Amino acid sequence: MSKSSTNEKKPIYWKNQKPPNQNEVFTDPLFPPNVNSLIGLDSSGKIIDVEAYNEKVKEIKKDEIEFYRPKDILGDDYCLFSDKIEFEDVKQGHIGDCYFISSVASLCHFPDNLRKMFKQKTKNEKGFYEIELFIDGKQQIVIVDDYLPAFKEDKTPCYARSDKKQIWVMLLEKAWAKINGGYVYIISGVNSEALGVLTGRGSSVYDLKEKEGEELDNYKSIILRDIQLTDKRNSLMSCAIIKKEYDSKIEEEYSKLGLVINHAYSLLDFIKIETAQRKDVFLFKLRNPWANTEWNGDWSDESKLWDAKTRSQVQIEEKDDGIFYMNDIDFFKYFNKIEICYLFLNSEEVIYEIDEDNVKNAGVFLIETEGEGFLSVSIPRENWRVHRDLKDKKLQTYISVNKYDPNAKNRLKTFIDYEAVLVPNKDCTLNMRIHKGNYLIYVYRDFDHAEYTPEKKAIVKITCSVKFRHTQMCYDERDKGFPLLQNIILQAAFKKQNYDPDSGLDFYGFKLGLKGNDIGYYIKYLATPGYYVKYQGGKNELKNNFFLSPYLDSKTENFEKAVPAGKFLIILVMWDGTFGNVTFSYSN
Repeated sequence: MSKSSTNEKKPIYWKNQKPPNQNEVFTDPLFPPNVNSLIGLDSSGKIIDVEAYNEKVKEIKKDEIEFYRPKDILGDDYCLFSDKIEFEDVKQGHIGDCYFISSVASLCHFPDNLRKMFKQKTKNEKGFYEIELFIDGKQQIVIVDDYLPAFKEDKTPCYARSDKKQIWVMLLEKAWAKINGGYVYIISGVNSEALGVLTGRGSSVYDLKEKEGEELDNYKSIILRDIQLTDKRNSLMSCAIIKKEYDSKIEEEYSKLGLVINHAYSLLDFIKIETAQRKDVFLFKLRNPWANTEWNGDWSDESKLWDAKTRSQVQIEEKDDGIFYMNDIDFFKYFNKIEICYLFLNSEEVIYEIDEDNVKNAGVFLIETEGEGFLSVSIPRENWRVHRDLKDKKLQTYISVNKYDPNAKNRLKTFIDYEAVLVPNKDCTLNMRIHKGNYLIYVYRDFDHAEYTPEKKAIVKITCSVKFRHTQMCYDERDKGFPLLQNIILQAAFKKQNYDPDSGLDFYGFKLGLKGNDIGYYIKYLATPGYYVKYQGGKNELKNNFFLSPYLDSKTENFEKAVPAGKFLIILVMWDGTFGNVTFSYSN
């Protein structure tokens, strides 16, 4: 195991590609300016990702496109950057990479950081550029030439573009296409993927799609609270309208309102204004990366709700530039995914590199913070876009953060938060607000149930907006430190349910019969009366239902369940080596 700060190591070149001879005009041999780079073929002409190719290749319009040098499509007076970087400079082209373009547009609020990504600060007559991206959690330099895709008919840029004669937007999209294996493979995605590569930071993702009733209302309150607490000078926000099943009627309904389904938007701001009637109105400010097509309902550009008083409180122009306002009620009615990426500018960070001998063990880290701020704990995984064979492959990853008193007999004081990532293609990141004090961080990756063979080394990033001291307490060898995790889980159960442990374990009608050293932990309940779960014996059968099983043994497993359509229950059960029966049940 080793540790380092973010400034101690220089970035490496992606795929070990060496900088070219600066005396010659550069053409990238790894991403040549031909059809292979458009439709995602390797050097032998083989399709890199057959499924994605078959689904997306028509969108590329390969027969209409050619690669040109910037001067051939923009003139001799083109530049890398104009004098001022603005989000209006970034416009999506004719492929569906809205998640990436909206993320880049949001990053324009931090122009100095964006410029730092480019090693060259002005246009390079040799057509050679080095761009820093975060790949597999590590900062790496991606080399690109300046051949840009444009339509043959009029030589206008066909993908990302800017109205100004600057090429940084197109080069950044090209670097993204290069590490994906082709422009066809950057079609469709989520903002957290793009932001992770652009900034090296994990995002907090809020998904409202499967929530309803009181739970949905509570979740909206949490989102609004977190957005209001977010330091807009140190974070990026985005949102999306996600519909898994295509429905032409829904698409038409949204289109009439100026909204686009399965499309990502930059979330520029969240503000409160006061009307002439002294009523508070909460407004979201959004931007469509198309730079056109806007919401036309309440509080849109031409809405009659605007008057002199409300207009004086915002910046609004009546033009179809993709920027619009909508109130919180309409926002939550139509948008169902929000992502917040904390940049942690000028923050302290430590990176623990876990070696092969310890990578399968849980890690325990202690930090002491000097004040109130934000904490991020992240365990990056290999990027499936770079390693296409990892697409849709799961690796269970867990993080918990616990405040503790170093002088108390029972050091663990409060369970702060918990994150478990069981979905594919996602890093595990826990972002949270903290106060001055001592915190214990527990991380674990379940290699035994991984659907692929992970790297033999791992990275744990701990970043804090305030100064902090850090140590690695120990590596939790199999079963050795299990009482520590038991304590964390029990406190989480009691805290989340506001339940008094002295009165017995009874979580909202769930009866937990515990024997031996078994521990039952109720996480989430969304079932209706009639749901019944019984679990006996071993502990690795529930892995696809958010079942945490950090220490696995070959024991007999028996599992029974009856689940109503569309409903589910998430339960975590743990042992310290002594086996018994644990029963969870609910009835009306």
